[in-house]
Amino acid sequence: MKTLLIRLITIMFICFFSLQALAAKKDRYAYENCLLEHLDHAKLDVASRFIAEACEENYGSGPSKAIFSDERKYNECLLDHMVGVESVDAVIRIRRACERKFR
Repeated sequence: MKTLLIRLITIMFICFFSLQALAAKKDRYAYENCLLEHLDHAKLDVASRFIAEACEENYGSGPSKAIFSDERKYNECLLDHMVGVESVDAVIRIRRACERKFR
């Protein structure tokens, strides 16, 4: 009986960790997809940095994964408006507008 219980607990742990690994892989795919979608037409390094940070916060794994809805909307605002910007001044203004709107 005791060995059956140990086997059952072992199987449960294996299933749990397998599901965690699968979820992390899915999150990593979403993060990489975000980068590929948005960095494709980035013109400035500063815009690229904001795009990469927004992708990491919205789709990356780890402690930053649990973000609030307003923070997610802020990041989406950056992702929607930073792509293709060719002026550092415009990058700063877009970031400030997204902050005022969602933070």
